[in-house]
Amino acid sequence: MVIPVFLALWVATAHADPLDALDLAARGFYARAEEQEAAGRFGSAASFYRLVLEHDPGFVPALLGYGRALEAQGLRAEAERLYREQPSDPDVIEALATLIEAEHPDEALSLWRQLEIAHLGDPTPFLHQARLLLRGADLAAARGAWETYVTLLQGSEPDGATLLALADADPAGAEPLLRAYVELFPEGGQAAEVHQRLDRLELEAAAALVDLGADEPLTAELTALAVRVEAALAQGDVVTATAVAGELVTRAPGSSQAHGAYADALAAGGAWSEAEVQARIARRLAPDDAGARARLGRLLADAYGGRGNAEALDELVAACRLRSGDAALRFQLAEVQQATLRFDDAVASYRAVLSADPHGEWAAPAAERLVALTRDVPELPPLAAGAAPPVSPEAIYHWKLANELLRRGRRPEAEAELDLALAAEPTFPRLLNVRAALYNEAGQRAEAVALWKRSLGAAPDQPDVWRNLAGVATDRAEASACLREAAALGDADASYLLAKQARDIGDWSTAESELDAYEATASLGSGSREAARALRTEIEGRQRAFIGLGLAVGVVGVGAPAVWWWRRRSGRTLRELLTAIPENWHEAARYLAAIRHEVLKHNTTVLPEVAAAIETGDLAPWEALSQRLPELSDKLHAYEDALITLGRTRGVRFVPELDPTVGPLNRAFARLLRIRRPDPDELLDLSRIINEDAYVALGAIVREICVLRCDEALVREVYQRVCAEPGFAGAPLPDLWVTGDTLTLRLFRPDLEDILANLLRNALSAGATTVAVSLADTEDEVTGHPLAEIAIIDDAPGTLTNAMIRSRFIGRGLGLAVDLTNRHGGSIRVDSRAEGAKAVVVQFQLAEGGGE
Repeated sequence: MVIPVFLALWVATAHADPLDALDLAARGFYARAEEQEAAGRFGSAASFYRLVLEHDPGFVPALLGYGRALEAQGLRAEAERLYREQPSDPDVIEALATLIEAEHPDEALSLWRQLEIAHLGDPTPFLHQARLLLRGADLAAARGAWETYVTLLQGSEPDGATLLALADADPAGAEPLLRAYVELFPEGGQAAEVHQRLDRLELEAAAALVDLGADEPLTAELTALAVRVEAALAQGDVVTATAVAGELVTRAPGSSQAHGAYADALAAGGAWSEAEVQARIARRLAPDDAGARARLGRLLADAYGGRGNAEALDELVAACRLRSGDAALRFQLAEVQQATLRFDDAVASYRAVLSADPHGEWAAPAAERLVALTRDVPELPPLAAGAAPPVSPEAIYHWKLANELLRRGRRPEAEAELDLALAAEPTFPRLLNVRAALYNEAGQRAEAVALWKRSLGAAPDQPDVWRNLAGVATDRAEASACLREAAALGDADASYLLAKQARDIGDWSTAESELDAYEATASLGSGSREAARALRTEIEGRQRAFIGLGLAVGVVGVGAPAVWWWRRRSGRTLRELLTAIPENWHEAARYLAAIRHEVLKHNTTVLPEVAAAIETGDLAPWEALSQRLPELSDKLHAYEDALITLGRTRGVRFVPELDPTVGPLNRAFARLLRIRRPDPDELLDLSRIINEDAYVALGAIVREICVLRCDEALVREVYQRVCAEPGFAGAPLPDLWVTGDTLTLRLFRPDLEDILANLLRNALSAGATTVAVSLADTEDEVTGHPLAEIAIIDDAPGTLTNAMIRSRFIGRGLGLAVDLTNRHGGSIRVDSRAEGAKAVVVQFQLAEGGGE
């Protein structure tokens, strides 16, 4: 009975009215005090509260009211002494902590921490702690107190003023708190201000990533290495190009040109991830170099199946702003914009292509796409130019913000930031260039020209600026003068434009010399390369007509040299031939592969052994080889004649002697045929030309053009051939199931057929009653590169594991399939499937483009 009685007494006490503890007079004084306080008569209220306390000094509500009345009258010291008389009551501690926060923040913080326990679950102590810690610059503790405060609110809106104060003191640290606020309270009292703070934080964070660049020019010796890289890539020698470029980067780690050359070499070898790293370094070192930004943009657009298009757009837009007259760049940008469904932007970019070069290589495809996108006649809008960073900290800050605002399409704000940057650095060329570019985009040509000229006055060695001035010049002589300045500074595209001008006025000699200057200075990635070739073809056509007239009226002694000159100048290299006959690549690949395997690999590879034998006095190996050389030479020329015939179908004269790969190969064979007394050193030199240089270069070309379509029809054709083999005669064989879409691979058809035949034969020989082939495109889990996946699925009994495949388990007929797969850079593995089935999965890199 004791416990129930105690509980009853406790419940009664807990629910009792505090006024019940006062006598009748004190209750009357307390009621009058509350009335006076509510009416704002704080002096009278204080007197009545004091009378209550005289009756009952421990009545806390009266003490708190008395303190409030004193505070309202400005008597803070008296209120503080009053509160300190009751140091153990939680409500009095809260009143004291609130009162002394300004004068005694440390003591107030201690009091609020006491109240964490006294007011368990109350968020108020943590809010005050956050404010006091913020004043004390203890930002981490302030964030922690704020997060606890928000948690205890349980979904109620937090104090916005404190949140904004925290964001002012610690913008980066408070960003997650700001985001949490707008997510939970999108219509909250401080939502608009919080959104503005977040927008500014995003803007400043993005601007901080803008590179200022620290590019170092190459010395003459290192420039020669860069030229070697380009030459090796032009010949298809990726191995040499990669090695030389790696050496170049090691010796010139601060050069954008060095890293760009390395990126080109790696990309040519299919090492996309490594190429991206080098391209990013080149772009960081030279953020104002249009070539560096275009290289990164093209790589991102081409290498990752569209997943890098967003960043590719940023880079290509920047490159176009830096090089306003580059039609190839504009076309690449338009293609990416169209691929990402930015149709209005793509239309503007295609029109810019026509404006930049209305008769060039990219004009026709740009016009075709415009018809498809607009069903209208394309207009020719003005183009963009320039980009610039400043030097002073203030100008850097505003310039970075301007760049980020431009990227987001917020032009008025960007212009305001640029004006602030120009006020800090009014003569810095890169700032002047970007402002000029915006004026040019807006059609304010006079203002743009004035700023570009000011920029050249400060730094005349800016070929892009000279070319931009040529683009807006209204007078041909003025445009030519600007282009000559750009060409003198090494701008290859300026030489191409000068050649076009000379062609337009019939000055063929000048046009040809300008094209020679272009080819001597243009990089592999130059957007005008194909257009320059087309221009040279046009000029040579006019010269041939002139020579023909001379032959008609001249003498043979004068005409014969002209014919020889014409044959040399009109001939085309192997790569130029392949560019003209993409529909015959498979046939060209067959001839080139035959040269590598039938002429070189199984015959001339013995030259080092022959040379070693000669050094020991043994001439027998040489005599055996020399007897086969005429036949090998005839084979070589027969396959070259077949390539020449392919070229004639498209009006292209392939001249083997002009080709950087086939020409040296032919000359090496001619030297072999002329040898009467073999010299070991000469044979080793010829072996290098034939077995290393030519063999590798031809292999690179074959890999580029071996594009094969693997579809259901091809798979069924191989399966039918396997089923018709004598080993399966009379045996009941299962029907073949084929699923998936057509895959495009870089592979020889015979090699793919051999892989499929061996795997299908293996399944049937193992007793499979169900055989299926799955064709699917997937991607590498590490690099993200697109892959073609062919899975041969069967329910044959027995065990087949990856270890057996890796050990070349010939007993299951997989040896050749493994060899061929590895030879083409693929992978092969065994996967388990449902209900005891298994699959042999072969993966190759997925080729871009189609056509077998």
